[in-house]
Amino acid sequence: MKYDEIINKIKCGEIYSQYSHSNKIDRVNGHDFLQFDCSGFVAWYIGINGYLRALAEVRNQLKDTDFIKVNRFYCQDFERFYQNSGNLKYWEIHKDIFDIKLGDILVVVYDDANGHMMIVDSILGRNENTLELRIVDSTRLHHKNDTRSGEQTGIGCGDIKITKSGNNIVYDSQNPDRTPATVNIYIARAIK
Repeated sequence: MKYDEIINKIKCGEIYSQYSHSNKIDRVNGHDFLQFDCSGFVAWYIGINGYLRALAEVRNQLKDTDFIKVNRFYCQDFERFYQNSGNLKYWEIHKDIFDIKLGDILVVVYDDANGHMMIVDSILGRNENTLELRIVDSTRLHHKNDTRSGEQTGIGCGDIKITKSGNNIVYDSQNPDRTPATVNIYIARAIK
């Protein structure tokens, strides 16, 4: 199932979604109830779309570095992927933010090692220093032009902005409750 189909089913009430670190699917009133955080959603989405070897490669690499948690990855794990990207068979890694393509996984890691993971839906604008993107994610905080309404959390689409300023990358989630921050950014695509 592609993300636009998932989002349409959420908007129509055929699927329920809520941001949660439990990363599970329940049934509520005969409907799937998707309870994911950002990285849990991306891992689930990759899996249901047939990229199981990419997920297995994540697990094996984390196991090799003695950092195994569950059969998925967290935002900060992409730093390990970048360090070992020559050994990856089922991931395409982009080193330059401006090489981003539709369907890529975009990972933001803050100075405190927290982060956010999302899928690129479309490139809304691009110049030599700025990218404006429409992304798909699971979050508690809405983005600009978000498909989630009111207090709704979970899976949806919204607009973000990334600016390159010298050697720094500034991530703006386009949420008034979140200040733009200097971050590390990683871009990858699961391949079959």
